[in-house]
Amino acid sequence: MKNYQAIVKSELSIKLLGMGDARYRRVKSNLTEALQHMAVLARLEEIMDLDTILRFQVSSVPAIIVEDKVVFEQGDIPSVEELDALLNEAMQGDE
Repeated sequence: MKNYQAIVKSELSIKLLGMGDARYRRVKSNLTEALQHMAVLARLEEIMDLDTILRFQVSSVPAIIVEDKVVFEQGDIPSVEELDALLNEAMQGDE
């Protein structure tokens, strides 16, 4: 297990954008597992309304937004390890 140096001062805000399809469910599952590995306090908001998704101006879904920064929006479904790295990077950038 990785040693994370990021310090979260409050609850981490994460938005998962998508339409609830199989890709979305796999990303959600991997994201949930990554958050459990990291043991961070996070609020995961699932957004499946197309009009709301369009407001975020992402190029594709599923997409993940951490603290108002898009960290994933296209390509292969990220593994748990890849999401660990993306989340840690997003938290460090917030300091």
